[in-house]
Amino acid sequence: MKIILFPVLTAILFTGCAGSPGTGQRVTLDTLATGGGGMAAYYASGKDPAVTTAGAVGGFVVSEAFQAMARNGRTKAYLSGIEEGKAIGQEEILHGLWEQSNGLPPRNGRYTYQNLNPVLNVPARIQNGVKYDSHTAAPVILQPEKILIPTLITTNTTFNTHYEQFQNQER
Repeated sequence: MKIILFPVLTAILFTGCAGSPGTGQRVTLDTLATGGGGMAAYYASGKDPAVTTAGAVGGFVVSEAFQAMARNGRTKAYLSGIEEGKAIGQEEILHGLWEQSNGLPPRNGRYTYQNLNPVLNVPARIQNGVKYDSHTAAPVILQPEKILIPTLITTNTTFNTHYEQFQNQER
């Protein structure tokens, strides 16, 4: 027993020094499974070398099969996470586009030229005694709205025709 146990323990001690990450664990599991299968077959067969070798090979095959299943499970979980992340990202983009198309402010509170309300063509009109020239309403961040105020005559004061600028304070 000492003859078989010593190489197995020596192999286990030195397998952690192997190459890439995860290789040490794989080699350790393969070594343990090979040694365990070989020892079980050795004692079960009455020390027959052919059966001992077959038991060691069987232990190695079983170890590799379990590790392949584990690796396959990790790969599926990784790819599932990537797909879920893509779906969440697409949902966020669509939600942002929906907010922008409906003229809503973005959830993060930042205003850029791209997410402002669309440009509006305003026709000339008179409303409540105020004459509005036809114009394109630009975003208030770029330029304020100009309103033409006609001449107003009251009992005490006269206001001549002039333009007033309206700057939206919500930014």
